[in-house]
This record gives sequence, structure tokens and C-alpha cells, in this order.
Amino acid sequence: MQSAKTKLMARIYVLIASVLLSGSVFANSLNEAKAMCSNLSDSNRALAKSAGYDVDKLCRGLDSFSAKGDSDQASSGVTVIPRDTVSTTDGRGMGQGDSSLEAMMRMLDPDFEAEKPELKPFGYDLFANVPSSFAAPTNVPVSPNYLLGPGDELSVIFYGKLNKSSTVEVNRDGFVDFPELGPIMIAGLTFSEAKKMLQTQMESQVIGTKLNISMGALRSMQVFVLGEAFKPGAYSVSALSTITHAIMSAGGVSDIASLRNIKLKRNGKTVVTLDLYDLLLAGDVKNDFRLQASDVIYIPTVGGTVSVDGEVRRPAIYELNGEKTAADILALAGGLTPKSFASSSRIDRVGDDGFLTVVDLDLTQNSGKRLKIKSGDYLTVDTVIEEKKSIVTMQGAIHHPADYSWREGLTLSDLVSNESQFPSDLDVNYALIARQIDELGNLSIVSFKPKDVLAANGSDKGMQLYPRDQIYFFAKDIEEEVDEKAEAEAEKKQNKFQAGLNTTESNADNTVNQPEAELTENNGSDQSLLMMMNQDKVDDEKEELETRETQISPLIERLKTEATFGAPAMIVEVKGAVKLPGLYPLTPNMSLADIVDAAGGLKESAYSGNAEIVRQDNSNSEQSLVFTLSSKLTDEFKLQAQDSVFVKSTPYYLKKEIVTLGGEVVFPGEYTFSRGERLSSIIERAGGFTSVADVNAAIFTREKLKEREEQELKRLRQKLNGELSSENLSDASKGEKPDPRQQALKEELMSELNNVEATGRLVIPLQSILDGDADDVMLEAGDNLIIPQFRQEVSVVGEVQRPTSYFFDKRLNYKDYIEQSGGLLQTANKKGIYIVKASGQVVVPGGKFLGASRKSTKIEAGDTIVVPLDTDERPVKGIKLLAEVSQILYQLSLGAAAISSLNN
Repeated sequence: MQSAKTKLMARIYVLIASVLLSGSVFANSLNEAKAMCSNLSDSNRALAKSAGYDVDKLCRGLDSFSAKGDSDQASSGVTVIPRDTVSTTDGRGMGQGDSSLEAMMRMLDPDFEAEKPELKPFGYDLFANVPSSFAAPTNVPVSPNYLLGPGDELSVIFYGKLNKSSTVEVNRDGFVDFPELGPIMIAGLTFSEAKKMLQTQMESQVIGTKLNISMGALRSMQVFVLGEAFKPGAYSVSALSTITHAIMSAGGVSDIASLRNIKLKRNGKTVVTLDLYDLLLAGDVKNDFRLQASDVIYIPTVGGTVSVDGEVRRPAIYELNGEKTAADILALAGGLTPKSFASSSRIDRVGDDGFLTVVDLDLTQNSGKRLKIKSGDYLTVDTVIEEKKSIVTMQGAIHHPADYSWREGLTLSDLVSNESQFPSDLDVNYALIARQIDELGNLSIVSFKPKDVLAANGSDKGMQLYPRDQIYFFAKDIEEEVDEKAEAEAEKKQNKFQAGLNTTESNADNTVNQPEAELTENNGSDQSLLMMMNQDKVDDEKEELETRETQISPLIERLKTEATFGAPAMIVEVKGAVKLPGLYPLTPNMSLADIVDAAGGLKESAYSGNAEIVRQDNSNSEQSLVFTLSSKLTDEFKLQAQDSVFVKSTPYYLKKEIVTLGGEVVFPGEYTFSRGERLSSIIERAGGFTSVADVNAAIFTREKLKEREEQELKRLRQKLNGELSSENLSDASKGEKPDPRQQALKEELMSELNNVEATGRLVIPLQSILDGDADDVMLEAGDNLIIPQFRQEVSVVGEVQRPTSYFFDKRLNYKDYIEQSGGLLQTANKKGIYIVKASGQVVVPGGKFLGASRKSTKIEAGDTIVVPLDTDERPVKGIKLLAEVSQILYQLSLGAAAISSLNN
């Protein structure tokens, strides 16, 4: 299981990867991921690197994602300046709803709890991403009361006696040079007035001609945006522009600007005051007046503010503008949420003495709603209490776990009516009710048998229920079945996750503008990481698989916390030959039979002779009580707190131990043997050997020896790897280059050592055992005896020119066979030549080598002559361990080859 820090780094990595892989879903997280990248410390990077995560590479990928977003803006023709305002969320949590970051973290960890975000001023995010240049629309209809001025154009169509069209512009003096009429003064007139005047003059001066007049291009004019604008100054705007258009042109407002007291001044007088809350909350634009040349928009600093937090629809800091009561402030915040606990609200307020004080208010009462609000107040509305009252909960091994309404006189039979409510593996002998017995929440645990409730005349059918009772039903689990269920659940979740991962992969190609090779590399890395993260989640699910132990454990911990001096925790323990050993709550009048039922019943191997109960008396000394499980006392004897019950197992109950005989035996196969039985007895039961059996070449293997050999091989691998690394480091420090031949031979030997398998072979004098001249072998579970046929060959292996096998010739000695193989190589150890007999025994001609016994060097059929590597000569000089390794490799390889050929 990964450490908590490593898991956290993995989650950071997955967040950044998700931004890259899902442009639409996780686009809002781009800034959050960038901030995360910029805040990574050297220790964070080192931790990520040690866990196998390349965070820097993912952070570089964010730049390409940003470039893609920039190109999208360019194609749309609108340049947007990203800008954070005081209303912008900081990426730590929810803002006014779950952010994509929080959604991602909840997907990775269902227990994730977002940090509560800081309360932000309301409304300023209206100006978060303003265009770099802003122009009011010019293709909208012009209202009849539009005032004409220098720069405006009129489009005129003559029809009747004259048929032509013309465009005229109002000059600086306010005149238009109108065809057929001459200069006419129209500046200062509304469009409706000028249109009517021109039509009247044309009809009176040019008989039979009429006009159709519309507005052409509109004039631009200069206005001033001053005060707390983001970029105060003079701006040229369209004649159709309003106050908000001008503010947008100035980049919005500053972080300390008022949104509710924006003044439009004309000729030194205030024409109108704009409250942007009207626009934001009600869509009201009645005070968003159209501008005239030289108008001044003045934005003062923010006025009084009130903070609203908790269970309101729009938690924020609000500017006051006529709001006087708590009800007015709640209206600004969108009202209360369905989970608000309105009767539990408070205001943090700065008192007249300069210290903070708290004012409690009940927002369900008119007095609370009418409470006067002051600037600087912080109103908090509490959430409803999650704890439920007047309910009864059924959970565990039931098809529909749920809470049920409690009423006076409610009994178990009212909730448990028939078997269809439960799965088929319901334990009908044990269920619990956890009951709170006082206001402090102390528990009393009551047990019952579901079969009695389901029975027509069951004894527990009328059991009274009380508010907050929690009823636990259990499945008939045993330890082995719990493991199988956990593995099945793990595989199910793994398959589901892989399906989702495949979908993510199919979408990745269309989201990130990266070279194909780099994208492929990133995807491979992301897959590995996501799989690792999912595996952690699967492991957690395995731990949380609902079993009897996981259901009861919280009750046990609760009972332990309630224990005091002189009042031990109401817990008993059962262990031994029961299906589910462990700790269980002590229920009223609990008997020995009851604790056995709680533990799922006795195992098949349980010893019915007696059970032992260990009990502590008042002097804290232990005493042991012994009871026969089948006696009447089993039901009558009552357990006490902290009793420990031990159910013994029947010695060697149905314990089947198997030995395998193969090869040249009359009846090969698996044989069950009794405790203490000998090898010769099994051979006799198997009918002895066939006529072609080579008893002296018997191969006997044992599981314990195999395990021991595997441990020794592991030690040798570690030791040899350490010596090789040490020698390479020594050569590097001296500036020496390794000999390529030496390096290749070492790597080959290390590879062979990694691939060789332990056999667990035990060399036994089988013929002497059968003749009664040697001690017989006492059998153990997993023993394996293979009897080969007589072999007529002699093999030569190791450092010779041509390793091979030869037909046995009793006239030849080991040197003759080596000569037939072309003689020794330069790397051969001439003094270390040894012979592996058909029985597995190792002998050395004329001496002793690495513990091999000295014996007659006469070559017999089935022998193998081994010429080991000389580690005192190049190319493997310096690694003394190689001699031991090479001998072990030869012997294990020979044994494994013999076993494999016989099995085949």
C-alpha cells in the first residue's frame, strides 16, 4: 500500500493529466492545475519522482493546452484578457458549487473533503474576462428619441418625381447638406424630429417627391470613466453606448469599487445612479442610460458591506445600498437553502467597545428577520443537524437497508415480515440491536435470532423497538469466503475502471495539441499511474468489504470507549475452532451457546469434549473454566465482560497428507499416508518397482527443502548482484574500463541464476533402505518419489569444447570422456572437476571440492561429469562467489532436467 504522501502526489498528477485529457470537462481546472504546478516545491518533485511520477512533464503539457485555447480565441476574432477579481475563486474548493477540481478529487477518493473556500465579494466576476477592445453594437435599430450630432450619417432614398439615394453627414456645425434642399440644421434634434422636418420640407419644395430616411453610420464620442475603474481615462465609444459599455471599455472596476453607487454626470450634474445589483440579480437595465459626448461615469469606492455565509443559496460579501434588515440581506443572498436551520443563525459584529460580539437570531421569526444590520456584520446560517431522530435503521445482510420511521409500539415483526427481505446466506441464528440507553449515547447491545422473528410463533417476534435502534443482520461468512468475495469485488472494479480508461484514451487524441510520439508516451505514463491509483482504491474496497467483522468493529470500538474503572468494556472474545473468531458485544444473559452462534457456529473440526473460558476476577488474576460443549451447562452458563472462550480443535481431524510416486513403480499416483508412516511402506502399497527401474537413481524431493533452496537462491542472487555492483564501482573509481568478455560472462551467469528453479531434492540410499541397511525415511506432506529407468549414457557438461552425452563404456574413466568432448576450455577449473552420480551424490576424483565427498571415481551408467568455471583466471577474476554459484547451477539444472524428463 502506498504512503499517504505518495497517494497525494499521485492525485495531483492525475488532476493535471485530466486537464490535458479532457478539455471540455476539466477546462475550469486549468488555472487550478497551473497554480498547483507553480507551487510545487523541490521536495514535492523529489517525492513524485521517487514514486515514479513525472510531474514536470505534465506541467509542460499545460502550456500546449493553453496555446490551443489561445488559438480558439484568435479564430473567434475576440481577444479576451484573463483577469482575476476579488470574486474569483482560488481553486481550493467549491466557490458557489462543486468545482471540477473537487469533482476530480471526489472521484479519486470518496472520503475527500474540500477545504471551505474563502468568502468572496459578490458581482466583481462580471468583469473577470473583459475583451481587450469593446464596441457597442452598431447594427441595432435606432430609437426615435436618438439625439443627432456631428458625425452621424443619414441614409436617404428619394422616390416619386426623383428616384435616387444619398448619404449625408452632420458636420461640425450641426448642418447637413441635403440634396435639393441645401444646408439644414439638425444637430440637437431627435431622429424622429429631424426625419419629420426633412420630409415636410421636401414635400413642400420638391412637388411629387417623397423621402425614406434611416440612420447610417453613427458618430463616436468621447466619455470619461473615472474613480475606481480598472483603467480610468477617456474613451471613444459609439453613440449607442450605455454606462455599462463604457465601464467594460475601461476593463471593468477595481477590487475596491462600488457596484451599487455608479454615477453618470452630465454638465456637472448627476443624471442617474446605476446599481449593478439590479442588473446582476434582476436583469433590470432601466438606469443603464445611453451616453452623450463628454459624459463622466464616476465609480466611487465600495460602501458598507455585510458577509453572508452558511446555508444560503449565494454565500458572498454584499455591498449595502438601502438594505437595513436581516431579511433584506437574505434576499440579496438568494434566500435560504432547503438544508438551512433558520432558527440557528448568528451575526458576528464589532461592538461599540471595539471587540467582536455575537448576536443570535431566529430567522423563522419576524423579530429575527427585522433585526437591523450594520456594516461589517457577518451573518451565518447553520445547516440542519444530519443526525436523525425517531427512526429505526436496518442494515447488513438485507436486500434493502434503510431507515424506517419509529412509532410507539413498533416491534421487530412490524419490520421483519418474511424471508424475501433477506439474501439466501442470512445467518438466522444471530443478529444484533444497538440501542442508545441515555442522552450521552451509551450503547446497550441486544441479540436475537432472525429465525425466531420469521417463525409464526417465534419468541423474538414481539421484541419492542426504540428510537435510533440500529438492527444488524449478518451473512454466514467464513474467513475463506470473505477472501474470495474480496478478490471478486476487486476484479469487478478493475474491469470497470479499465473500461473507463479505454474511453479516456479514445478521447485524448482530440484534446491536446502535441506531437504523436510525445502524446503516446504521455498516455502510457498516465495509464500506468491511473492503474496504480485504481489498484489502491481496489485495495481500500477489499478492506471495506462488508463482513461480520467490519459491521461489528465500530460497535466494539464504541464499547471500549465507554469502559471505565470498575466497569470493563462489555466485550467477549471467542477463538479457536469457530467459523468467525474475534471480539463480540456481550449481550444480556449471553451463554456459551450464544457466543458460538455469534461466531457463525462451530467448525467441522471442533472438539466437542470441552471448551475453555478464561476469566479475570476482581483481583485481576485469571482463572480457567472448562465446559463440555454438548452439556446442558452450555446454555445455562452466563458469560461476563472480558471473558475469553477457546474452542479446541480435534487433533489431526481429517488431515489428509499426500505423497506422490512416479516413474517406474507398478502403481504410480498420489497416496494418502498416516502420521509416522515410512517410505518403504508406501512403496510396498504401490506394488514395488517395474523390471526396468533404476533404484539407485531415485529422485526424492521435499517441499520444505524446496523452500529452503529458494531462500538460498535468493540470498545468492542478492550477494552476487552486490559483488558485481561493487566490482563495477571499484573499476569505475579507478578509471578502468570493464572487459567486455568478462562483463558478458558475468551477466550470463547472473541470468542463469535468476532463471534456475529450486527442486528440493534429497539424496537417499533407496536400495539400502529397502535392504534394511539404512534408516527409513519418515514421510512428510508433499513428498515426491520418482524412479527412472536404467540409463546407458554418461554426460559431460561445463567448460569443455563439446558438452554432450556418450554411451556408457565401462573401460573409460572420466578423463577419457572429457577427451571425447574435445578437452577442456581455457576457462575450465582442472582441479575442480566433479562427478554427479545418478543418485544425486557428488564425488570428486582424488580430492574434495566445495564440500563434495571423496569416493571411488569409477564411472557408472547415468553419471554426469561436470567441469566447472575457473574463477581464479580471467575473464571472471575477482568474484569469488562465482565458483559456488556455478556448482549450484549445474547441480540444480541436472536435477530439474531429470525430474522434467521423467514427468514428461
